[in-house]
Amino acid sequence: MHEASWAAHVSGRTRSLATAQLHAVQAFLDGGFDLHDGAAGVWNAVAGCVQACAMGDLLDEASQAVLQAPWRRVTGA
Repeated sequence: MHEASWAAHVSGRTRSLATAQLHAVQAFLDGGFDLHDGAAGVWNAVAGCVQACAMGDLLDEASQAVLQAPWRRVTGA
């Protein structure tokens, strides 16, 4: 997560990343998740996947794999 945030900062894409994260918050809520789900780590998984997607072109493979692990586990990809 740190690497993806740093990549957004140095590439000047913090606004784009913030927009993606805010859309993810809305999708999280629209998906029926609640505060308990967020506190249980669901939000961390969603936020990491969004970071990986938005900054994937600037991340090394290991960082991207860690951030995308929840998505891969859920989808079986």
